[in-house]
Amino acid sequence: MSRKTGRKKSPRTGSGFKATIAQREAVSALAIGGVTPEHIARCILSQKTGRPISRATLYRHFSEELVDGGKAGTARAIGTLFNAMNSGGRNAVTAAIFWLKTRESRLFSERRIHAVEEVEATPTIDNLSDERKLQIVNNVKKQIEFERKMDAQTAKMK
Repeated sequence: MSRKTGRKKSPRTGSGFKATIAQREAVSALAIGGVTPEHIARCILSQKTGRPISRATLYRHFSEELVDGGKAGTARAIGTLFNAMNSGGRNAVTAAIFWLKTRESRLFSERRIHAVEEVEATPTIDNLSDERKLQIVNNVKKQIEFERKMDAQTAKMK
């Protein structure tokens, strides 16, 4: 029991995990490569248990590497693009453009604006040809005849 509150102490929830430099470098490299945190957590093993760490442990101990890893990759791509533009290397430019479009799409995307033409949803009788008007009238007549026959048959059955 705690002396101050008089309540039971909760059991220790920390895992006792301590990140190594090698693990930090691995997390950073995986984050640069665009690997999801869920997959990164599966790659990092606890020294105590030898099993993969949880996502919570990953975020608790490697938050800087996760954030900075993605930014470092983008910075490298921008640097590669800049150097390749000056040197004329075609493959490096293609790779850098792909990286920037997929990782930083809000900044490096090809946005297309589609114009929508206003169209009248329901045609009016004035816009129809005489032939179409005649088709509509004949269809309505057929429908009325059919309904009358159905009503007559229903009346006979009663």
